Amino acid sequence: MGYNAHLVNPVYGEVDPDNPDAEPPFEGYEPYFRAGDAVSQSYRSKESGGIHSFDLNGALNFYDRFYVGATLGLYSVNYDRTSEYNEDFTDKDGNGHGGYTLGNDFWVDGSGVDFKLGFILRPFESSSFRIGAAVHTPTFFSLKERNTAYLRFDLSEELNDITRPYDARGNDTEGEYEYKLVTPWKFNASMGYTIGSSVALGVEYEYSDRTKAKMKDPDGYELGQTEDIKAMMKPVHTLRVGAEFKLAPEFSFRLGYNHITAPLKSDAFKYLPVNSMRTDTEFSNPGATNNYTFGCGYRGESFYVDMAYLYNTYKETFYAFDSLELPGTKVTNNNHKVVLTVGMRF
Repeated sequence: MGYNAHLVNPVYGEVDPDNPDAEPPFEGYEPYFRAGDAVSQSYRSKESGGIHSFDLNGALNFYDRFYVGATLGLYSVNYDRTSEYNEDFTDKDGNGHGGYTLGNDFWVDGSGVDFKLGFILRPFESSSFRIGAAVHTPTFFSLKERNTAYLRFDLSEELNDITRPYDARGNDTEGEYEYKLVTPWKFNASMGYTIGSSVALGVEYEYSDRTKAKMKDPDGYELGQTEDIKAMMKPVHTLRVGAEFKLAPEFSFRLGYNHITAPLKSDAFKYLPVNSMRTDTEFSNPGATNNYTFGCGYRGESFYVDMAYLYNTYKETFYAFDSLELPGTKVTNNNHKVVLTVGMRF
């Protein structure tokens, strides 16, 4: 696409004077970018969709001391992302002489299934102290990726158009890739205690070794990307702490904290195969995530209302191209959310 957009141009040598009818010798390519040019860069992306889950639950209670629960999880994946990377060129005298935009449209669709099993035990009949444990099997996803790319260029009045990848027949084409993804196991342990009838405390720990994830082809054979997962990902530890206080039988407020360690090694990078049609070379290496929550609620006989404030923060390093040798941009993400729930009982 860069060649069709005149961002790289062929260079030919001089014709042999003893053979003036011969073709000039090809010597290589030169970029449209000129020595001394200043480059103004911009990047934007838009994404929507995600993973939607549907759970089938069952539970048993033994003498109000031992509780067992199981969940069959069904997942629907529907995600799309559009990104554009733009460069505009300015010469050493401050005069603009064109630019280009490299775009990519990416879709993922599929489905998945997993199973969860857990228990809660009150070891002492006279105490509200409780312990719990749970195990989540891997989620088995069957996924299909599609993507299209384009390069829009505006270098002069004559050189402005849009070009796309094309097949051997000259038709626009898109990339398509089907595979299976097997996520790692998850293990969970928890403890809780209630003080009187006004204070409830809880702590929970979860472990998942992301290096154990696997990618397979549609026939179930393991793909080479599994080795990349082992090399670039890390085990993830999650800690959750929460407390609820009842100010009156109808009124309560809650506090919570959640810490998730970084899932990637610092030298992890995005790898696009040479035969990939994707042009979204950008990627981010996120650090640890911290979540803080505060909520309050009212419970009446037939009416209830809850309000919660959620604060999410994490840092990441953003790279515009799939190389760690280029400088990254440090980004701090702070997300604020307020959730209001109103309901009635009949």
